[in-house]
Amino acid sequence: MGPEGASGAAWFSRASAPFLLFFALFSAYLFCAYPSIAPRDSADLAAAALSLGVAHPPGYPLYAVLGRAWLDVFPLGNPAYRLNILSALFGAAAAAVLFIFLRRRVHSAAALGACFALGFGAFYWKFCLLGEMYAAQALFLAILLLLSDGDARSHLRRLSLSGLVFGLGVVNHQSLLLFCPALFWIWSRRCRDLERRLLSDAARFCVFCGLGLSLELFLWIRLHDAGLAWDVLRRASYGTLTLFGPYTAPFSLALAGNLMDFLIRGLLKNGAPAFALALFGLWALWHSERIWFWGAALGLMFFGPLYFLATRFDVTQWTVGSVLSPAFIAPSVFLCVLCAFGIEELFRRAPWSAWPAALLIAAWPLAVNAAAAIHRNDFSAYDYARDLRRNLPPGSAAVVGGDTALFGLRYLALADPDSNGRMFVDAERPGLASQMKQWIYERPVFVAGLSESRLADLGLMGNPFFLSPSGLCQKVELSGARPGLSARGKSFWRFSVQRFALTAAGGFYLRDVRLCYGFAHYLSARLLERTDPAFAASESLAAFAADPGEYRIVLSSGKKL
Repeated sequence: MGPEGASGAAWFSRASAPFLLFFALFSAYLFCAYPSIAPRDSADLAAAALSLGVAHPPGYPLYAVLGRAWLDVFPLGNPAYRLNILSALFGAAAAAVLFIFLRRRVHSAAALGACFALGFGAFYWKFCLLGEMYAAQALFLAILLLLSDGDARSHLRRLSLSGLVFGLGVVNHQSLLLFCPALFWIWSRRCRDLERRLLSDAARFCVFCGLGLSLELFLWIRLHDAGLAWDVLRRASYGTLTLFGPYTAPFSLALAGNLMDFLIRGLLKNGAPAFALALFGLWALWHSERIWFWGAALGLMFFGPLYFLATRFDVTQWTVGSVLSPAFIAPSVFLCVLCAFGIEELFRRAPWSAWPAALLIAAWPLAVNAAAAIHRNDFSAYDYARDLRRNLPPGSAAVVGGDTALFGLRYLALADPDSNGRMFVDAERPGLASQMKQWIYERPVFVAGLSESRLADLGLMGNPFFLSPSGLCQKVELSGARPGLSARGKSFWRFSVQRFALTAAGGFYLRDVRLCYGFAHYLSARLLERTDPAFAASESLAAFAADPGEYRIVLSSGKKL
């Protein structure tokens, strides 16, 4: 156990320190939390919790069960906000548990500074403010680290509990499997030191891990189809062995270099001093405690460089950033561990330096990331889903593409049911083209967020149907009813009061919402190029204002907008 300095830390009670850390971080997260759904996946997970259903692959059954229980226990606020608070609890608890683990081996200042650096890191902070499973992933990692360190009397109990936690953690997010090499190394060293039989202990771990993994049966129970449940579990629609197939590019040295640059830049958002001290901590562990050197190094390596290289993502596209941003949480946890050992080495060399170094690495990310972390008034994703629904007449059907739109509408249907009989359908629904031909003769039909290629696949870019602009949506009409189409009479936009600035500085997720509005303007311009060129030009300008070249919307002619 690391030595405790008498000066500067006497007030810092060993019993109260984790609770003070927890409440400090939780208060910050609570102040900054999204007031409702955030862009992309949080609405889908909120819908899964509300309905005790299955989210997008791999389904996330643990989040659905925990979220449903939390919604029943904590009744204050809208459902999405309550789930955002749950993420804040998970994130603050993960930092507190990690502090307990670190304080067993390093000075309190080192543990405290490293945990604050983690808690105020840009990506970690972000995912503690919205209802997704990533804050829980950090908590599972912290618990597994804590359980791996103890005496012989508690060995079997800790081993069993570690297996259960690992199984549940994999159900929470499958990337926890990347912790296997580090976890096996740590426990195998422990078994050797305690003269335990590795094979029998591994069998015990696997049995309890299987108990945790059994929660995956939830998918089969809720979907009522073993084949479909298996496809969801193995992420068949995304590409089982890839993070997301459409973003995957052929491997090259240039691609690898861009990914490593992206990873290092992301880890630096935990603070440049913390990053430097982590490298120093890695060096110090090599010379002092090889078990923790390899444990931390393997964890950082598998969650960091190896994982990022395995994605083979082209990070020059900004949309990739929104998919990869949660992947920084796990390597940030190990960076925090190494940073604590770096400060401990400083303490050994110069005892006076521990608290100043801890203050520096805690204050640096707080100062850099605080302004961007405040989302207490960010209703952008909620307002977009509500605006989309408001732009449709009662009794209509809408074919919708894009996660932000589709997930937001799904959440609204549960949290604020529509009494006007509107029907929303996923654009990727099998057999949709033939179904739409029937709907068009029965009710008004609209599309929203569909690419031109998908519209062509549905038979909507030529006879017998055509599209007319209708604001955020485009209406499907019969060609025989086509008069001289003009946007001045056809296109309208109904917006909520803008409560959050959709600026370029808003980050990856906010750009998704801006793109949704920009794409609606863009498609209106495309539909009006021949009939009303002047208004089409104004719609093109509006599209560019909402999406100034980041996504680079490509016209049918191949030219970029």
